[in-house]
Amino acid sequence: MYTIDRAKEKRETDDEKTESKFNYRRLEKEYPLADCTLDYDEAWKLLVSVRLAAQCTDARVNVVVKDLFGKYPSPQALAQASVEEIEEIVRPCGLGAS
Repeated sequence: MYTIDRAKEKRETDDEKTESKFNYRRLEKEYPLADCTLDYDEAWKLLVSVRLAAQCTDARVNVVVKDLFGKYPSPQALAQASVEEIEEIVRPCGLGAS
């Protein structure tokens, strides 16, 4: 029979949070001027932009997403868009049918 050790789970979670905070502080100390070069004003837009930035420069993404978010201003609108419409807009990032 499988049993769950809630106390152990909590310790592991607390340890992970402590380690995450430690790593965050180390990165902040090592790179004090680090900044996100992607333009965004909502979390979902950052998510989309980061995905696009994996294929091209942040500068290119900032140009492309102006059209993308202009045409699809919400996650719901983007979800309703056809694949072909999105591919046409994101093609300059190296994505979409070629």
